[in-house]
Amino acid sequence: MSVNNLDFDDIHSFHSEIVLSKFVDRVMENCKSSQIHSFRLHFPTKWVKRTSVSYWIDKAVRLNVCDIDIRVLIFELPLSLFTCKTLTKLRIGRGNPTSLVWECPSLVNLPCLKTLDIAVRENPFLRKNPFVNAFELIRGCLVLESLSLGVGIHEEEKGYIFNIPTLKRPKLTLQRVCALVTKKVVLNVPNLEYLFVGGMFQQF
Repeated sequence: MSVNNLDFDDIHSFHSEIVLSKFVDRVMENCKSSQIHSFRLHFPTKWVKRTSVSYWIDKAVRLNVCDIDIRVLIFELPLSLFTCKTLTKLRIGRGNPTSLVWECPSLVNLPCLKTLDIAVRENPFLRKNPFVNAFELIRGCLVLESLSLGVGIHEEEKGYIFNIPTLKRPKLTLQRVCALVTKKVVLNVPNLEYLFVGGMFQQF
């Protein structure tokens, strides 16, 4: 009940989605720790309910989580995540190309988040394109130092501007599924220490 690191994984294929969800429900309901240092949810093969995933993340936020790592086939992020005061590291969707895209609310305030690792992809059910979601999230990270951003898009984009004074280590990867390329990416990062850029960009 007082454990402060929670790591859930569907690596054991003999567990059904229902059994797995019930187990995570029970753990989260009975967790009484004053702070969760790390909350990892990796279900790349199990179709758990969106509402369940949202509840588990919200519960972790209410337990003052510091590190969240989410890799789930289909999910919704609770609003509480985007205003978490204790979160220092956030990883969403990395390493799972079948993940459906999450959507960012208009209000984002993550005052302690220093490390952000996200992957965004186009989805016909979303109101915003993937980069709009990504930038709204990034703008709410006031002390961001490390950013790893992977984007999968179909249509041509005009270009993107990263204006992040605190950023030290950006890693940008653009994966396209057609021949078109992104025209321009501008980096305004005066505290830059390391830079990685990969994918399909057009050089001028």
